[in-house]
Amino acid sequence: MAWAARAVTVVLAVVSPLLVTAAMVIYATLPEEWRSPETVTPLTAAGVTFPAVGAFLIAHRPRLKLAWLMCLGGLGGAVHDFCQAMMLLTASHGDLTLAGCLRFAVYLGWGVSGLALEMLLPLYSPDGRLPSRRWRAVVVLGVVSIVAETTRQFIRPDPPLEGYLFPAVIHNPLQIPELAPYHPAMAVVNWTGVLATLPLAALSMLVRFRGADPEVRRQIGWPLLAFAGYIVFMFVGVAAPELTWLSILWAMLIPVAMVFSVMRYRLYGIDTIVSRTFVAAGLLAVVGGVYFGVAALSSLLVSGYDQIAGLAAALFTGAFFQPLRRTLQRAIDRLLYGPVGD
Repeated sequence: MAWAARAVTVVLAVVSPLLVTAAMVIYATLPEEWRSPETVTPLTAAGVTFPAVGAFLIAHRPRLKLAWLMCLGGLGGAVHDFCQAMMLLTASHGDLTLAGCLRFAVYLGWGVSGLALEMLLPLYSPDGRLPSRRWRAVVVLGVVSIVAETTRQFIRPDPPLEGYLFPAVIHNPLQIPELAPYHPAMAVVNWTGVLATLPLAALSMLVRFRGADPEVRRQIGWPLLAFAGYIVFMFVGVAAPELTWLSILWAMLIPVAMVFSVMRYRLYGIDTIVSRTFVAAGLLAVVGGVYFGVAALSSLLVSGYDQIAGLAAALFTGAFFQPLRRTLQRAIDRLLYGPVGD
């Protein structure tokens, strides 16, 4: 039945990008007041790239579980985008009940995509197995958090029109008004679980990397770098929404990294890239914080002498840079290679 599996994935590889394209066309035709401020998200990138790459992998290895996860997660992202566009189009025509029904498909697509691509894919990479049985707890945390948040969205009461993003409230036919006082607390709990699972899923790949032989390290290195970068940019986008485009672009690199990993390309030097990337990211974060902190403190102490404040910040940061680089390098080497080294 390998031919049937290939046929299904080919269909997914074509349907998912078509759904995303149709969503973009619908968004462009919406009235101004019904346009969402975020029409392109990481789910959009997932819908375009993951099914195509998953179909490519299944063509070579039909039983590869990771490839099926990529196809399923990409389809979920495409369904999310298309149904959200259709929901807004339907609502703009005045049918708020049908729009509310389409809203269920929006969050179902979000849940499937997030669970498959952001949680299960890194946890089961690159061989389709967990690093150990202890990581089942992370799988359970991810599944429970995604299901709980999707369920909360399904039963969420209609919000008040005041402060609502669109001209009319999209009705939720399954709402439970009695649970309205508890929804903020439920959202905090659910999203805490979701945001805790993502770095833990990436950490599982780092655990594999540390205990692997050189060949397996080369296989794990690229997806480890891809998932770690995506999580960093995702949290950056949460703190600064204007930088969300970084996570969108980076999400498109993850399936490429998975191809390198699964097809076992001989990519020498990936451990060096991972090490230097982590060190550079740490330096950027710490040195930036130190520079601006010292500059702010100096400007308060010597008010009216901005040049002196800038010079003091630069001198302090320069003196701090090299010791920090050595400390970060030793910490990253210990994480990657253990206490003995490579």
